Amino acid sequence: MNKVIVTGRITRPIEVRKTQNGTDIISNTIAISRNKDDTDFIPFVIMGKGAEIMGKYSGKGDKICLIGQIQTKKYTDKSNQERIFTEIFVEQIELLEKLKFESKKDEKPSVNLEDFVVDDDLPF
Repeated sequence: MNKVIVTGRITRPIEVRKTQNGTDIISNTIAISRNKDDTDFIPFVIMGKGAEIMGKYSGKGDKICLIGQIQTKKYTDKSNQERIFTEIFVEQIELLEKLKFESKKDEKPSVNLEDFVVDDDLPF
């Protein structure tokens, strides 16, 4: 099983890019405090609707929770050395602090950040 849940703060301004097929994508880093003096900086990638929402409603320094998988990639750098890069491929996000609204301050966005699936078979 490959599942990771982390809570921390976004380290850089959010920059939403597009893949070649037009899908929104964000690459950033989350700062996670291990204890009073130690912090880990973990790269993450969010694609699709999660990237769109994060681009609209979060920014540098905001506290978030990421749920996803650890991915390891290999590449060769400019000096022809093989490098290994590890990141979180995010499947679900939760914004833990204020939302930055583009419209009036009193309005709240009508987005569901969890899976974007409605299960009509729920017993309640």
